[in-house]
Amino acid sequence: MSTASQDLHVDGDRLWSTLVESSAFGATARGGLCRLALSEEDAQVPRWFLVASEATGCAVTVSGLAYHAGTTPMALRRDPLRGATRLAAAVDAVGRSEPGVSLSTIGVFEAFPGARNTVPETVRMSVDLRHPRTDGLDRMEAGFHAAVRRLRYSAQDIVSGAGHVSVYVSRVAPRGIIFIPCEDGISQNEAENITPTQALAGANVLLHAVLMLDAESR
Repeated sequence: MSTASQDLHVDGDRLWSTLVESSAFGATARGGLCRLALSEEDAQVPRWFLVASEATGCAVTVSGLAYHAGTTPMALRRDPLRGATRLAAAVDAVGRSEPGVSLSTIGVFEAFPGARNTVPETVRMSVDLRHPRTDGLDRMEAGFHAAVRRLRYSAQDIVSGAGHVSVYVSRVAPRGIIFIPCEDGISQNEAENITPTQALAGANVLLHAVLMLDAESR
């Protein structure tokens, strides 16, 4: 994994605000959630997630500063197109890394404000990556633990008595679950409570596990 990937971390404030926002769907008076299967509350969450996903997509924004094309020397420009084109080349290289199976596509590439006599201020592009192979469960578990060690979090293996969605996901792909501590060990209950720090730790472990598995597959 590259040094740049190792330095990536989840935005804790943004993560917590997203958790708080989604908790409004099916919220109960005592601070819990009630989203019965096929109920309106149950449907609200995927609709909310779909809107959020469409708003962000797998999109990349490269920022610079807008200058007049005729009066700004090249040496003084902060042209985001330079970085965006290098990134586009890297995305293409990823798609060619495993001929016949790996695919990468940039279907949208836009410069803003989009005037022919203005150095762009931002460049936005979409990135679509595809691969048919799934990693083994042992490899996934190793990736999780390695990510934990890299981030210097404490962790332990536990057995979950609850089936979780992973029971069904396991029929089509390897799966793993990252658990974070709940106050007084209470789970699946209105009294269940976590802290922003614990949520951030779990999200960072997931992020770095995915980055490590991606690096190992190349």
